[in-house]
Amino acid sequence: MTKKFESEIRILIDNMDQFHKKLEKFNAKIIHQYQFNDHIYIPKETTSNWNPNEKTMRIREHILPDKFAQVLFTENQTIAGKTFQFKRSKYPEGKLALFKGDLLTAQQLLQAWDFQYIFMVEKKAGKLFEILHPQKFIIAVEEINHLGHSAEIEVWGEDIETIEQSFLKILSLLEIPLENVKSNSLPYIVADHLKYKF
Repeated sequence: MTKKFESEIRILIDNMDQFHKKLEKFNAKIIHQYQFNDHIYIPKETTSNWNPNEKTMRIREHILPDKFAQVLFTENQTIAGKTFQFKRSKYPEGKLALFKGDLLTAQQLLQAWDFQYIFMVEKKAGKLFEILHPQKFIIAVEEINHLGHSAEIEVWGEDIETIEQSFLKILSLLEIPLENVKSNSLPYIVADHLKYKF
């Protein structure tokens, strides 16, 4: 049975050395390394229902381990849990891949669809860590241009309370305070950091 609905939170990391020590304590293993640029687009004619914190149209330019481009569309809902907010995909599949191929064709497609490029989110280094005990989960740790280091945790499922409890258990294990948890989309966080106004 296919897992449905992606929920995620982003964690801002103040001290990367301390965070690595937390991961080492649980024998975290690197299972994947990656690097990519997300070219963020918005409609040329912005409509009243295009909220850039909820809808993201991007070209993901993969650099490592393989070079190719994807056009990805994401639409999220902000879920207000009992203790904090998190982001949940509107569609069961999570991110919707609309195209895979070369960067130039991806750019031409978005121009044909009346989207305009606004800025780039550059993930200079990304690592997926897997922790098996005392709870099994995967956490992405990334170095992002203009933002520094941050981490992302994804939980798949349909029951909101179960998802929130899963997040809370992971945050407790890693001793991450709730004030470091962000529910906004990464492009929105980077735009806010750059003082960019949509």
